[in-house]
Amino acid sequence: MKEKKRYLLYEVSEEIALERARSIVYRKVIDVLGESGFSQAFVRVVEWNKNKGILCCTNEYLDRVIGALALVQSNEGKPFHLRLGKISGSISKLKPLLK
Repeated sequence: MKEKKRYLLYEVSEEIALERARSIVYRKVIDVLGESGFSQAFVRVVEWNKNKGILCCTNEYLDRVIGALALVQSNEGKPFHLRLGKISGSISKLKPLLK
């Protein structure tokens, strides 16, 4: 059976590159959910624009992924925060908010 996906619009406290954003998000989700949970949650950064991004995950793991993102507190020793903006079942609803 096909898993339902949810898309999360989030904003970071400073401008960073796409690869750095992926690294921070993936590392924290793996820390909280473990490698098995990370693969089952099917977490991935699908869009990025300076300090805003769209993250995709399965509907079943949505709450756990949001909890993992709330635990991000630093980036290379400097204070760093992720703020959840909006959740949607369709990426097309979030793309206009990314700009």
